[in-house]
Amino acid sequence: MKTFLLLILFTTLTFSQDYNEDGTIDNLNFKTYDLNGDGLINEKDFVNPKTQINRNPVQTNNPALLFNSFWTSPAGAFGNCWDGCVGYFDSDTLLDLAGYTFSPAMFYVWEQLASRPDSFALVCSIPKAEGGGFGPMVFGDTDGDGKIEIILADFATFSRVYVYENDGNNNYVSQNTQTTMLHTNDGETAAALFIGDMNKNNKKEIICMRGNTSGGQVRVWEQTGNVGSNTYAAIYTYTTVSNLTGKGGFGDSDGDGWDEVFLTFGGFPVYNTFIRRIEFDSVSASFQHLIFEAPTIGFPASYRVYDFGNNGSKELLSTNNSNNTAASYIYRSTGPNTYIKVDSIFEYSDNNVMTSSDIKILTGSTQPSVIYSSFNSRIYVYNFNGTTFVKDYEKSDFPGAAIRRVFWLPWTGYDGYFNTWSSASSNGTFYLFKRDIQVGITNQNNTPYNFSLEQNYPNPFNPKTIISYQLPMSNYVKLIVIDIQGREIHTLVNERQNAGSYEVEWNASDYPSGIYFYKLTYGDLSMTRKMILIK
Repeated sequence: MKTFLLLILFTTLTFSQDYNEDGTIDNLNFKTYDLNGDGLINEKDFVNPKTQINRNPVQTNNPALLFNSFWTSPAGAFGNCWDGCVGYFDSDTLLDLAGYTFSPAMFYVWEQLASRPDSFALVCSIPKAEGGGFGPMVFGDTDGDGKIEIILADFATFSRVYVYENDGNNNYVSQNTQTTMLHTNDGETAAALFIGDMNKNNKKEIICMRGNTSGGQVRVWEQTGNVGSNTYAAIYTYTTVSNLTGKGGFGDSDGDGWDEVFLTFGGFPVYNTFIRRIEFDSVSASFQHLIFEAPTIGFPASYRVYDFGNNGSKELLSTNNSNNTAASYIYRSTGPNTYIKVDSIFEYSDNNVMTSSDIKILTGSTQPSVIYSSFNSRIYVYNFNGTTFVKDYEKSDFPGAAIRRVFWLPWTGYDGYFNTWSSASSNGTFYLFKRDIQVGITNQNNTPYNFSLEQNYPNPFNPKTIISYQLPMSNYVKLIVIDIQGREIHTLVNERQNAGSYEVEWNASDYPSGIYFYKLTYGDLSMTRKMILIK
């Protein structure tokens, strides 16, 4: 009788929470939903929650980083910003942004202006004739011809993959792959896209992850034909009862030389985390799904693979919802399909999920910094100091939920980040932020921590202005002035200088009014700023 009553209880119990990060509450019955993300629907989805969490101490905020707004997309330029791409898509040195709108269903590319580096202009727009909106995005060269392709997947309703190839400066051509690159299950929401060569046969693959509350699917297509041919054939499909959502992950976390696709899923965030991945097995010459129950709590939203210790042993970083707290775990592989937790981060005032992350060594630093986005529209930066992770930055004044993607910008010589923001409705915005060095932060030798170039003062000016910069160590330095046509018109500094702070005056009495740039080169690094002369 007790068993019968327990079964009755199971069949009537539901949970109310935003399991799939869409901003709405989901009422889920354990009988029809994989609550713990282990790929199975059974009694363990209810009877085995882990309610006690072993957490590290609260990290203190060390406000060592400062980022100022660099560019914000105009109203209506992008919508439903579930994803976005930033990089150099064509042959020039101007930064490119790729995104979309749902209504109308359009794909867009914006490019940085050479005359105004802090502005972008629309250079490409392609309508989506098949209907429906876009979801995840990724870019790379999948056909080996040296040209960048931007790859997108249908958001929901349909399950197609689109390839737009850059065929010259700001010219993007649809390769019409949506008629052949299809999932077998329409109606599942596209979550993640990756480019790889998982079976190491020198043919690139496009990997797409989809899911909804009824289950999920991962499909792998491989490029076929000659170099330059955007034809692809499906070589693997994995189907699961889990709701595959989040951003997934890609990389070789266990050091065996074979890249893995990491699955992320919705669930109930009091269960142990399951690290789930798909890897090609060279012995059986087939793909396999691997699962490991980690000693951590919560469901994962994204993964990154990175060698934090710079010792040849890579770590696996996840972003999570851990018992309704935005969290991140850092794991290390200790053997075949085995991981240990080596560190963790918790934002106790943030009661949702860390949605994505990116990792980079910032200018003037020797250790990597992790940037995180949160569903509660927050950005965090944690620096790895060689032992643990310390918070250096937080931004929480976006207009509402949610930050769905964040990337470090691929700039050389100075730092910044890009993030997408999208509310529960159809609006959305792209943001770019640029790092400024805080004045007065010095080390024990009273020299600046970072290489930096300050904004000239006054600006605008007539005819004199002061340019200030800081050097972290002795090196060869060159400071020049460039006109609007890109010509070098004056050299202010051209010598080796010691670590310290410097000020240089430029007298522009012999030059006409207009926009000028000043560029500081320090060893292999460089920074450029704009100034305005008004007479």
